[in-house]
Amino acid sequence: EKLLTIKAKILRGHRAEHRTVGIDQGSALSPLTLNLVLHHALDLRIRDDAGHSFWTRYVDNLSFLCQSEREGLTLLQQVQSFLQPQGMNLKGTDGPPVDLRQWGKKAKIIGLAISWNKGKANYDLTPEAWNNLQAKLSDAHMSPNPHEMADMVISGWLGPCAPALEGQREEPAIHRVLKVASLAGYRELSPSQVKDHLQESLARWGAYKRRPQEFAREERTQDPEGAVTPFTTDRTGHLDMPEAGSSQASPAAIV
Repeated sequence: EKLLTIKAKILRGHRAEHRTVGIDQGSALSPLTLNLVLHHALDLRIRDDAGHSFWTRYVDNLSFLCQSEREGLTLLQQVQSFLQPQGMNLKGTDGPPVDLRQWGKKAKIIGLAISWNKGKANYDLTPEAWNNLQAKLSDAHMSPNPHEMADMVISGWLGPCAPALEGQREEPAIHRVLKVASLAGYRELSPSQVKDHLQESLARWGAYKRRPQEFAREERTQDPEGAVTPFTTDRTGHLDMPEAGSSQASPAAIV
């Protein structure tokens, strides 16, 4: 009981006696506790009840690969029903499901714009992603060591960008990152610094795709009742997005 009391005090913060829901704004425990809540309230429910195998969640960013727009809308309603008992609601800022079979349609997921062309998934960086880089570099001026923080910002920003930069020439991407950094007041950053971060990101992405035991496989499997399942899942029930240029899935809508 003493341990539980300590945990409650840490979570509730300095005004614990006046709070019945939530934790302090900006608490370092916020992402962890949100992940715990959503894992039990949403992840496990989707896996066990909804029957949708291809989906991802990055903290509070959700995406689902569906066979049709109607299925996407139905899934949104189902997810909303899972969240409401927790006092949460879908933001709805991304609008209705995106039909990737329509020419020029793109689904935006955490800085990546995903499109489907000739049976292949294509990834691009959104304008918002570049704006986010500049905003974070500007905020780095508030750090005791701005240039060290700027280097960390660029490294962290390039981390999830590899799908959109894979197979492209490195120089244009490095030049654009340096240009954004220069506009934010960091003209001393060297191309070699950015190149190292970019190559590290691409290497991680390559290793990520080569782990067949933990992420989606392209092979088709069959369940005991004979129903064909086009994907296998990792140990958490999640599936990775298909790699750029693959014909792994035939998506109709991404929520």
